[in-house]
Amino acid sequence: MPETYKLKTRPIRTVLTIMAMSLFGFSTSIAQVGPREFHDQSGRMVMKAMEFSQEGNFVKATEKLKEARALDYLNSYEISTIETMMGMNAYEQNDLKAAIVHFRRAIESGGLSEAEVSTTESQIAQLLIANGQYMSGAQAFETWIKKNGSTDPRYIKYTMQAYMQAEAYKEALPWAETWFAQLETKERIDYDHMHFLYNENEMRTEQQEIIEAMLKRWPQDRNLWDSKISLLAYGGREKEAYLVLAEMYEKGLLKSERDLMRLVEYHAHYGDLEAAQNLLWEEMANGRISNSSDNLNLLDDIRNSKP
Repeated sequence: MPETYKLKTRPIRTVLTIMAMSLFGFSTSIAQVGPREFHDQSGRMVMKAMEFSQEGNFVKATEKLKEARALDYLNSYEISTIETMMGMNAYEQNDLKAAIVHFRRAIESGGLSEAEVSTTESQIAQLLIANGQYMSGAQAFETWIKKNGSTDPRYIKYTMQAYMQAEAYKEALPWAETWFAQLETKERIDYDHMHFLYNENEMRTEQQEIIEAMLKRWPQDRNLWDSKISLLAYGGREKEAYLVLAEMYEKGLLKSERDLMRLVEYHAHYGDLEAAQNLLWEEMANGRISNSSDNLNLLDDIRNSKP
């Protein structure tokens, strides 16, 4: 499989911090607390936890948040905010499994707005992937994308890559095709991904088309030519494979004796004895084919076989 795109965790940290800060607000009166405010006691405890987090003391921050979470009068907003912050602290301590649990609880508590739920769901999907749960992460992203109607190439790529890392190539393909079509500038690795997925899904026509597109951009890439020949041979199109090999020779891509002798044999097999004789003679003279007794005998046999 081609080298995968690495999931960057820095955006996760940034989004989680902004999310926790934007959620926070508290009232000094239990009786007057609003639907998106903290009570005085819980609010002060959470403020202290935030101070610990800002100092990098995530253990103490988590302890203080657990203390706040244990209060019996919290509203859904307070619970969701505390769970979000506990998830952020777990993430900072590289406990991705715990972070996912807390973020899910934040959603389940019912205190997040629709936009906050959406943000949290996308972060859970990324954390699943970062935690090596590729299939779950891909499915979470797929659900999130369909739910939100997102066409953001980043998330489409994340979904494609996660399915590929899970070796779910059938599921990865439609996301890959959407992502590939969106790219304004296509790099070699992008083409490699499509080639790989078409091969894994045994889509030979599409595989051939992507190879032809790649050869237009990288005409001297020997591996691409070999792939083209292999694909033709696999499909029973041996004569076309022979013609491609001859084209490679004209482009100067055949250099080893083995490759050159393969073309000589192809020429002879398809009845072009003149081409077989000339190639063998010229390359023996150039020193790229050895003047062994076997090769000299082959040259004589070709000459004697000509009408």
